[in-house]
Amino acid sequence: MREEVRSHRYGRISLREFNGLVREGKWVDRAPCCAVLVPAEGARVLATFDDGSPAVIENRFGDGRVITFAFDIGLIANNITIPKLYRWWSELLSSLGCRKVLDTQNCFVEAGVWEDDSGNQLVILINHDAEREQMAKLPDGTSVTLKPNEARALVLSSPRQRHGRVRNGIPG
Repeated sequence: MREEVRSHRYGRISLREFNGLVREGKWVDRAPCCAVLVPAEGARVLATFDDGSPAVIENRFGDGRVITFAFDIGLIANNITIPKLYRWWSELLSSLGCRKVLDTQNCFVEAGVWEDDSGNQLVILINHDAEREQMAKLPDGTSVTLKPNEARALVLSSPRQRHGRVRNGIPG
């Protein structure tokens, strides 16, 4: 099993914790880093595995870019939080023009956001850390602290109404 991803920007990113879950049969039953990539001529290797094989490659076609991963991003992202890997993916996706609706600035805290026609937002925050409290940043600059495994729903007022302040019992 591959034990780490080596990114040019973030250095060594360990997959040992995730692989331990695979070995123990918790949450997942397969290794996430099993594909073998062979970069085409002109492709750029963005990251490698500890065995030296390509983990992520970039190809350019005209004005477009194609990023190919030798691992299952969803499998890892939905089963464990690896802060360095999360930051790297976030930057990579942003460079491709993908934007988060709400960035909690914490890879342990997931945010789901729904917006009504007036611009009010229902935000559901989930702390995926079973052992520690985690803090999430909100768009208005305030922070919310979540207990281990806590989920919380908030309503954020439209910026047109209250300049992004939080309503329904959560101070802004």
